[in-house]
Amino acid sequence: MAGVAVLVGWSPLPLTPWTALGVAATLAAAASCAGAGVHVRLRLKGVPTLTLALGQQVGALAWLALPGVTWAPRAVPPRGALWAVLALGILCTGVAYLPYFRLLERVGPTKAATITYLLPVFGLPNGAVPRAK
Repeated sequence: MAGVAVLVGWSPLPLTPWTALGVAATLAAAASCAGAGVHVRLRLKGVPTLTLALGQQVGALAWLALPGVTWAPRAVPPRGALWAVLALGILCTGVAYLPYFRLLERVGPTKAATITYLLPVFGLPNGAVPRAK
């Protein structure tokens, strides 16, 4: 929590309905992530890793399709942005779930969840690297 506070900044946000909704959505997402590993370990034991990873991505696509179409940008994003979205979706999410589900199977949800502690270690320096324009 302290790391998030430092990244967001020290200034308090006014408590509006949108702020409260954002906080509630964040807490729901965290609880969902926490329970997902346990659910996969208990209910989906024996399902192949590729099936789990592909199923998760297809489910996310189905879940986000309507909002994506509803709130699509009016202009086509730059080509670099489209490539970045594809790379993040395919490599950083889709391919990354293959070893994650294998890890869930081998060491269990509690130990597998500790992988999230590596995100700031790699994400912050990567975000700070200047990009060529």
